[in-house]
Amino acid sequence: MDGKLIINYITTFLILLPISWGFKKLRPASFAERSVLFFLIIGFVVDVTGMFYKILRTDLVIWYAGFESVFFLVFLRHYFKDHSVRLVLTILSVAFGLLWYISFFVFTNEASAFAYSRQFFDMLYTLLASCFSGFLLLKMIEEADVFLKPVFWMVMAIFVYCFCSFFISAFIRDEIVEKIWYVHNLISIVALVIFTKAFSLVKSS
Repeated sequence: MDGKLIINYITTFLILLPISWGFKKLRPASFAERSVLFFLIIGFVVDVTGMFYKILRTDLVIWYAGFESVFFLVFLRHYFKDHSVRLVLTILSVAFGLLWYISFFVFTNEASAFAYSRQFFDMLYTLLASCFSGFLLLKMIEEADVFLKPVFWMVMAIFVYCFCSFFISAFIRDEIVEKIWYVHNLISIVALVIFTKAFSLVKSS
């Protein structure tokens, strides 16, 4: 078993850490916090299924990309108090559902077009999610005891994951990305640790 496969296994099964904390704090958790637990479970199921049934991997990645992008935007919308920002995120959530369909099901006649549309979709949604999550973090930092609030760390995890993913896909050439393939795993691991921190702060009833 090569090193890349080992790190992929570690990253995949490390997600059980925040999931276990999420189940432990399931009863006192809010609906939004439970939705993050659901999101992580879906991610784990997708990763494990793709790991053992490689024939399904591409299809699973496509469907999960749409789910992840819309989930991040809807989750962030839930915590914005500004109605105009909430409206923008609602429109973007619907728009990304349509963009996901166009990117992955319309431009499928040529492999190059499919690869380009997939890269464009990933870059755009990680850019927007990192911008909105970063903006929300700046709003939250003004609140009292913000570091004791689970939602702050959940938004932080989304920001770290999306910002780093966007930076890599937008500013680093593909040949370099291939050489530092492990960086994306490290980003995922950091995000999972932050999600674990978030669930650990959910107050027991």
